[in-house]
Amino acid sequence: MAWQIGPKEHRSFPRNPLTTVVAELKFYPVLKIPSRVEDFQDLIRDDFPVYEESEVKNLSFNPQTEQVLSKADRTFLFKDTASTWVTLATESLAIETTAYTDHKRFLGAFGQALESLLTVFPKIRTKRLGLRYINLLDRAQISGELGTDVDWDSLVGEVLLKAVGPADLAGATYNAQVSSPIHPGTMTLRHGLFGPQSERPKYRIDIDRYLEREFEVEETADLLNRFSDDCFALFSECAGKLLVQWMEGTGDEKGVADA
Repeated sequence: MAWQIGPKEHRSFPRNPLTTVVAELKFYPVLKIPSRVEDFQDLIRDDFPVYEESEVKNLSFNPQTEQVLSKADRTFLFKDTASTWVTLATESLAIETTAYTDHKRFLGAFGQALESLLTVFPKIRTKRLGLRYINLLDRAQISGELGTDVDWDSLVGEVLLKAVGPADLAGATYNAQVSSPIHPGTMTLRHGLFGPQSERPKYRIDIDRYLEREFEVEETADLLNRFSDDCFALFSECAGKLLVQWMEGTGDEKGVADA
């Protein structure tokens, strides 16, 4: 059964529980990327002046020969002076932040990186596009900032609590995953309460919206905006009343964000 989620208008909040937001475009290999990475850097250096390079080993299994194949891939990281970075490899372009504030700003930065890539390599053939929002709810922190003790069932929406039924979340840990088609592509929701009770378990709401097929690279911006709308609508269904109240709060704000 496909997701049945009505549209929600984006809102800005003084607080948000986001820990990581990632947008990634995967494409068929462009083997010249390592030799022309300096051309790409020249185009984004003003906003992402910090540079790092690393090597990642990817393992794959061939069931016919029962061999494990190892492939090394160089990755090029371009960071701003805060907490956002662009990663370029021979088969992917991604942007990631640990200080998310606004979907237009975040997707605009990805658009800038993609435009720079297409300036250097105009013939990119896509194969996957994804946008992922990872939220982590710390009940103790939220209780302290609201000035009252809160239960998980007041922080987490009913759509998530149906997975555990009448279980007492004060003494439970669990995780669940739901994937569903949503035009175009798929949306996956991973959520649950995890961590030892002695270490204050936290609730994770991980929303992954993606398309796994070829599409015209010029469609990327429109697709990501649509993905962002879908993710925000689903998060709105997942957020309990007191979580929204905490996000709307004033005081020690983390910076305005639209969750």
